[in-house]
Amino acid sequence: MRFFRYMCYFAVFFVTASCNRSANYDAPIGEEIAAPNLKSVVMGEVVYVPAYARIHHLKLKDRTAALVTTLAIHNTDMQQPMVLRSVNYYAENGTLLKSYVRRPRLLPPLATAIYYLSPEDSGKTGIGANAIVEWVAEQTVSKPIIESIMVSTDHTLGISFISQGYTIKKTGGKP
Repeated sequence: MRFFRYMCYFAVFFVTASCNRSANYDAPIGEEIAAPNLKSVVMGEVVYVPAYARIHHLKLKDRTAALVTTLAIHNTDMQQPMVLRSVNYYAENGTLLKSYVRRPRLLPPLATAIYYLSPEDSGKTGIGANAIVEWVAEQTVSKPIIESIMVSTDHTLGISFISQGYTIKKTGGKP
């Protein structure tokens, strides 16, 4: 239990220390490779990812703590690439806040695409914000791991947690 607590402290410290308030939240982190035109889509999914922008906390009484949310899309296939068609961020009322993929993005084998879901939008998002990710592949690939990581150090509180994505629609030729 003590080890888990120290790992949580380390994660909060690492993410907080690496956050840059002047970062460009519109751009993906890392290299963005334009995808070639797809000849055929063999498989793909639309994935819903809870991406909380704010959270209630007992010590804050009637207020909420703002969260910095990072969306991570991991290509778990060791040999085949996949293509990200869209990454969209929505408020809890369903309003589209931002589209992060301007053109299809190639995600090479074992690569990860990282997106900061804009903290400056947290006042508009409500608590239950979410992201919708659409990915496709020309060949059969391993399912990606898609998750959001939420962190806050507001009000001297250290809060961090992860939400996993859920497939809401399958695309392509394979069920």
